Amino acid sequence: MPESSDSLTQCTFAPDFAQLIIRAIEADNHRKIYNAVTHEPVSIFNVVNTCTKLLGTNPEIVVKSDKFFEENKLQPWMDIAMWLGKMDFVFDMKKAHEDFKPQFHSFEQSVNDTIPFYEERGWPVPKYGISIDKEKELLEMN
Repeated sequence: MPESSDSLTQCTFAPDFAQLIIRAIEADNHRKIYNAVTHEPVSIFNVVNTCTKLLGTNPEIVVKSDKFFEENKLQPWMDIAMWLGKMDFVFDMKKAHEDFKPQFHSFEQSVNDTIPFYEERGWPVPKYGISIDKEKELLEMN
């Protein structure tokens, strides 16, 4: 995990997003344009901790310097999912909350409700990011 893994991003849970769209369609009057995310900002570290808790796993978390990632030509997001480098990627949901007063699931509940989706599919290996072999190679480096 990169040492800059405390950068923040926001996620959108599809059922909550659908609720937001329905409320917008049903509203008589609203501002028309909104940022549409359904969770407060989280870091990749928070994502990993939430997932390991819910899945009952205990992975060894290895932290490497950002320089290590640069030297090995690993790019934020494209090579390491959810890692944004030293940049926060957050949106202001104030207008949507004021206009629609949505009741979103917590981040933890959203992750928990998403687990069966991946279990039913046999936890497919992502098509993006570094390969398992590349990850093993990098972990063996000092």
